[in-house]
Amino acid sequence: MTFRPLRPLAPAMALLLLSSACDKKDAPTATTASSTAVAASASAAKSAPPAAAAAPSAKKPGDGKATAKATAEEKVTVEKRAEYKKMMTEGRKLAGEKKWVEATKAFEAALAANPGDPRALAELGYAAYHADDLRKATATNAKALEAATDPQLKAQVLFNEGMVAEKQNNKELAKKSYEASLKLRPNTTVEKRLTDLGGALVRTCDKSYPTIDALCTCLKTNEKESIMSIGASSFACTEKPQTVPGLTVLRWGGGGDADETGEHPWLLLAKAADGWRKVAELGSDYSPGAFGVNNETSVDRVTSKTIDGRTVAEISWSQHDYDANMAGLEAETYDTKNVTICILGPVPKCPVTIPVEETSAVIYPLEPEDDEAKKEIAEMKKENPEKSDTKTATYTIDGTGLVTVKETKGSRPFLAPLVKGVKLW
Repeated sequence: MTFRPLRPLAPAMALLLLSSACDKKDAPTATTASSTAVAASASAAKSAPPAAAAAPSAKKPGDGKATAKATAEEKVTVEKRAEYKKMMTEGRKLAGEKKWVEATKAFEAALAANPGDPRALAELGYAAYHADDLRKATATNAKALEAATDPQLKAQVLFNEGMVAEKQNNKELAKKSYEASLKLRPNTTVEKRLTDLGGALVRTCDKSYPTIDALCTCLKTNEKESIMSIGASSFACTEKPQTVPGLTVLRWGGGGDADETGEHPWLLLAKAADGWRKVAELGSDYSPGAFGVNNETSVDRVTSKTIDGRTVAEISWSQHDYDANMAGLEAETYDTKNVTICILGPVPKCPVTIPVEETSAVIYPLEPEDDEAKKEIAEMKKENPEKSDTKTATYTIDGTGLVTVKETKGSRPFLAPLVKGVKLW
């Protein structure tokens, strides 16, 4: 059983989560969540994205204020930014009330203020689907897929595309859309829709392999379409050996370890009786090279101990997500410290991941040089002040393999099953 907090960096995803199902897992969201298990690779961020033509350069938060001057093309007026946020909020409110026609108009107004915004496009496509405007939904979903850089958001849009195809009785297109969505992110709702249409769930590279190189070959051959590779012509794996025998971490993606562009998932591998196999997905490094997005994963510590005759490993790892809005003047960060708990042996498994610390923040990383930009940031801070919120938890594992979590600061409902206690075996 794995537990993942909902990632707050993508505001548009809240509507898709709320509207596509009645529980957390059942709707495609920024991260996977299940009514019985919520996976815990939540992302967070402190390192600013690499400088790119689309966004001003910035130092890492905490390293001091960077200085930058937005170009005329990058600047978005305070009025338009306020209108975008206002109409997105209004659209979500109307969608929550199931006033889909009105919600569609609100999201169109948000796009008028911020043309091409992938989140607004995703929500417009979803609202148009529920308003039975399938022509608009189809066209908007296509634009959202082209604009989306976040794999999780793209998975949601593909889910929306599949639902539209189902309503149009195009079962083959629906299956292809659901399959493409699942390649980007597993989700029980999407899986059920796919199987209800007679589609088969294909889980590649989940068996044991005699060597790590053989597993890597499978990833490069069969799963490269599941990550955002930013046009990479080659794929590579980099092993990051750990101190506990029988455990290692694999970072893979387009261009290899030296290439920081695109998405690079971190996989936890364990030695089974018949070879090496994936036992957990940790975080993911992701930098599209623009758009103000930069996510980073690190493995901090790996330890093991014997409980009831079994070897129990604890993998401490962190995820840092940074998402700069509009012209890069305002950013949201999300940091988590996680512990993945594994049982090693002939059939290794990692049934629990716990986010022991979770911090979300709003920051203004740039210090503009001109008075106009300073005034603009001051107005933005009035509307959305700098803030930070941290939630923490501790856990214990008793002699019977019972994992119990205690929330020490803040409350996170998705941890409720672990607060009650979950058995490792």
